[in-house]
Amino acid sequence: MRSRAEFPQPTCSDANLEPPDVDRKGSWAMQSRRFSGLPLIGILSVIYFIAGKLGLMLASLHASASPVWPPAGIALAALLLLGYRAWPAIFIGAFLVNVTTAGNVATSFAIATGNTLEALVGAWLVNRFAGGTNVFDRLQGVFKFALAAGISAIISPAFGVTSLGVAGFADWANYGAIWLTWWLGDVTGDLVFTPLVLLWSVASKRRWNKKESAEVGALLLLLVLLSGVVFSGWPAVSARNYPIVLICGPIVIWTAFRFTQRETTTGIFILSAVAVWGTLHGFGPFVSETENQSLLAVQWWTAVLSITAMGLSAGMAERRRVEEELQQQKIVVETANRTKDHFPAMLSHELCAPITPVISALESLETEPAQTEEDESVETKSDLEFEIAHLLLIDMAGYSKLLINEQIELLQELNQIVRSSECFRSAEASGKLNRVPMGDGMALLFFHSPEEPVRCAFEISRALQDHPRIRLRMGVHSGPVNRITDVNDKTNFVGSGINVAQRVLDCGDAGHILLSGHVAEDLAQYRQWQPSLHDLGECEVKHGLRLHLFNLYKENLGNPQVPEKLRRRRRWTQGSDIVRPVSLRRRPRSLLVLASVVAALAMVVSSLTFFQRVSLRMTRSISPEGTGSKGTVLIPEKSIAILPFENLSGDKANAYFADGIHDEILMRLSKIADLKVISRTSTQHYKSAPENLPEIAKQLGVAHILEGRVQKSGDAVRVNVQLIRAANDSQLWADTFDRKLTDTFSVESEVAKAIADHLQAKLTGHEEQEIAAKPTDNPEAYDTYLRGLAYTLKTYPTSANVLGAQKYLREAVRLDPKFALGWALLSYVDARGYVTQSVQPTVALREEARQAAETALTLQPNLGEAVVAKGAYHYFCLKDYDTAVRYFEQARQLLPNSSRIPELLAYVARRRGQWDRSKAYFNEAERLDPRDVNLLTQQATTDIALRRFPEALRKLDQVLDITPDDVDTLVTMATIAQAEGDLPRAVALLAALHPGADDSGAVETQVYQAILERRPAQIISRLKEILAKPDPALGYINGELRFWLGWAQEVAGDHAGAQESWRQARRELEPFLKEQPDNYSLIGDLALTNMGLGDKAAALALSERAIAVNPIEKDAIVGPIPIEILARVAARMGEPDRAIVALEKLLSIPYAGALAAGMPLTPALLRLDPMFDPIRNDPRFQKLATSPAPK
Repeated sequence: MRSRAEFPQPTCSDANLEPPDVDRKGSWAMQSRRFSGLPLIGILSVIYFIAGKLGLMLASLHASASPVWPPAGIALAALLLLGYRAWPAIFIGAFLVNVTTAGNVATSFAIATGNTLEALVGAWLVNRFAGGTNVFDRLQGVFKFALAAGISAIISPAFGVTSLGVAGFADWANYGAIWLTWWLGDVTGDLVFTPLVLLWSVASKRRWNKKESAEVGALLLLLVLLSGVVFSGWPAVSARNYPIVLICGPIVIWTAFRFTQRETTTGIFILSAVAVWGTLHGFGPFVSETENQSLLAVQWWTAVLSITAMGLSAGMAERRRVEEELQQQKIVVETANRTKDHFPAMLSHELCAPITPVISALESLETEPAQTEEDESVETKSDLEFEIAHLLLIDMAGYSKLLINEQIELLQELNQIVRSSECFRSAEASGKLNRVPMGDGMALLFFHSPEEPVRCAFEISRALQDHPRIRLRMGVHSGPVNRITDVNDKTNFVGSGINVAQRVLDCGDAGHILLSGHVAEDLAQYRQWQPSLHDLGECEVKHGLRLHLFNLYKENLGNPQVPEKLRRRRRWTQGSDIVRPVSLRRRPRSLLVLASVVAALAMVVSSLTFFQRVSLRMTRSISPEGTGSKGTVLIPEKSIAILPFENLSGDKANAYFADGIHDEILMRLSKIADLKVISRTSTQHYKSAPENLPEIAKQLGVAHILEGRVQKSGDAVRVNVQLIRAANDSQLWADTFDRKLTDTFSVESEVAKAIADHLQAKLTGHEEQEIAAKPTDNPEAYDTYLRGLAYTLKTYPTSANVLGAQKYLREAVRLDPKFALGWALLSYVDARGYVTQSVQPTVALREEARQAAETALTLQPNLGEAVVAKGAYHYFCLKDYDTAVRYFEQARQLLPNSSRIPELLAYVARRRGQWDRSKAYFNEAERLDPRDVNLLTQQATTDIALRRFPEALRKLDQVLDITPDDVDTLVTMATIAQAEGDLPRAVALLAALHPGADDSGAVETQVYQAILERRPAQIISRLKEILAKPDPALGYINGELRFWLGWAQEVAGDHAGAQESWRQARRELEPFLKEQPDNYSLIGDLALTNMGLGDKAAALALSERAIAVNPIEKDAIVGPIPIEILARVAARMGEPDRAIVALEKLLSIPYAGALAAGMPLTPALLRLDPMFDPIRNDPRFQKLATSPAPK
């Protein structure tokens, strides 16, 4: 057994104990103290920049939002290790990353500000509430760190996504998705990279033996192999969504149980890296429809695994520390027991021989001069005594820098001050005080109460106010001590109590009175001490000792400042792997308060800005030239429009083939999320090779234009294409493709891939597959499909266009029943024809739309067009809005450049009465399709329903700029004039129009104009001419036109003629009701017809049936139409009360009207419409008719 001499214990007289933060070789953190300023900022900025660029390589949803973002963790670790002084490096790195990626200088500045504030707030939260960088040593600390990461990560997306949206670089409709991607990337970056950097920043104390080293290596190698199996695509068990990914978790958990936090976080990093790599290449359980969805799934899994594994590792570390502390306590207790055992034995011996002490004393006096050193040594050992002391250690700051004379003078003054204190004199008088000199001060050991050293410290501190030259620091602790006799035959003390007191003292600066947590807990039980105790948190000092420190101060006594060593947030721990800061619980510095306030304001501003932008329909988009928009045109570099391909075939009937090739290339490009691709409807109005390309590109908001020519001869096809940079009208790329008709798919794929390469677009594995996809192996089916597609590309879905498309698409899927794209387009054509009633909306048509959509999805579940078709079926045919939205949102990920999807979402929102959201979706669609006249017209329709006629007219003017003299646009403008009571303006707009029966809306508007003027004679002859040869394809519309004829005749005074027209109209309408029992428009026509015939019961019953079929709760825009029918029927049928109630309701809500072009009722129309003549003298009606126009 080794003697105690081999384990010397420090004593109070050791004047130059090693400070707890002494520099040690191998500590990067300690060496970094000498490495500061511009070089450090520059290096950190470069590291942040490189990490940021690597992260943004994985951004797919938006160029600035990546679900994998290592810089967040690197920034947080830098601030925890180096302090808040490192913030400029984060700002510079973040600014450079973003200014070279997307946006402009202003957005890059905002994003950099958000990134910097996020790191500052995250570091502050961790330091204040989670123990600083010792956070990973405790289970509770790990969960606090995760919470701090989640909270602080709110700041960066709040700044970034909002600034990008305001500047027009991000779609407001995608705000939530981009925000979530940004936030999750930052959180996972914190959870993976912050512990990795912190735990590897210093050399580990623990040295593995050969067996442990082999185990660590084997575990990490096994983790690499298993993760490689799961995320490499081999074997087959790693198929999509298969739970084999769970086999990687036990390896990480094993590492957490067996080894330290460093090995655990290394395993998490390896697993995360392999998972991201495999998912990007299309392998593993997390692969989803889009790259962004896939990586989000990986990051959620990584975050959960990281928190779990680090928590387990921290728990095991706590257990090991407790075991070590118990071993230390065991030694202390055993020593105390030996001391107590010695005392009874000695007492027993003395009691047996009472005279022995006297004799021994006399012999001692006689022989004292001759006593040997060996005897003295034996006596010293027998005098060891275990006691609990309350220690006050006093040290003079800056003592060694003084002159010798000054040192002597100050020590004498200090001795006098200490001796004069009341506590000192009282304890000394009672014999309960021991004092031991130290090199720079002294140690006072009290043995009565833990309050004694604290009172003494305050008394000394008060006395020092008259001695400003003496600058003291004091430390207080209670603990076990042993008395010994030193080489000068003086009583001295050793033991853990002295050691801990010295560590407490070493943490302070001049003026500080620091207390150990043990003493503070005792004092906290007394009311008078509680206000003076200020928690500084927990830290580790020399020899792995963990200290919980409190600062004692009140009024002018003590030093309220945080000690410098704690403020620097570092503690080098010999027994730990990491550089440990001290957790502070104090008033935050003004900078941190400001950062927190700014972070909170960022959240508020981002939320308010987002909702305001949506609600006020102020989403910035690329403003087409001549549209009247004054917004700044922001043109992304990776943007393209494909002009109509020129048909060079001798047979002009082959124009459909050129249109089909054009649309297929466009469809492939539109699936690349990194590109902005303008939809066909905006380009179809241009010539194939216009001369003013820069102007056209500006109107479309793109940087590049693709032109093409297609020549088909027999089974041979030639396609010429050229890619042009619009700014200088220069050619970037051109090529000619000669193929057989059976190989046209390769042309479409090669052209799309070449364009993507030249525009440097990033393609995911899924996008590459979509570009190269071959929709069918049957050339005849594909040719037939292109013929049907050509009908769908026409401007309006007239009956002829819908029927033509149905004919060829049905034939295409007959030729190839596995033609998923053909089935998808057929379903969409059917569903749209059903809702627009371009063809008869029969149950059979609705069923065909359902079967076609389901067939397409069964054949290709991830075909974007099939997903859209299924959503359109639920929306158009079933009015199942929730299901439709789910399909549309899924399709957005598959078709990121499709304007049709936000357009459909706009329709759904409008039917739900979400008018502002509908406008926002329309704006998003317009950005992708800025010259689509249907989109502009639909936006005008929304404004008309809201009775915002000036805004509607501005949109209609944009339509006329694109398609001058468009009949339907002029008709809509005329209905606005009617609603405003300006009949002369309406006449001027309608006079030159000569619509046919197939444009029933225009015909009915002209009839309504004549009725409002009460001069219907001319229009009666026109209606009779149309109805003389009714078109069977119009279905029940013929009966509807005959109702209008009867109304015109009634206004003209031809009552008999009107009755005959209405009877014939009823005969024509009723048969359709059997096939279309839910057609509210048809039911409304029958209600008005029966009203004209005087059949009150039938008219009212049909009106109520229409309301039940299409309730306003189900459809906000056309649901009120049956209520208007009821108001008209009630007014004519002697039910004024019901009519007034209905009219009051209608004038208070937005909706599309029942007559003509869908104009809602206005006070002006009430004044003009003859149908309300029976109640015109009713005061309630007069009040409505003279009321201000509803807003």
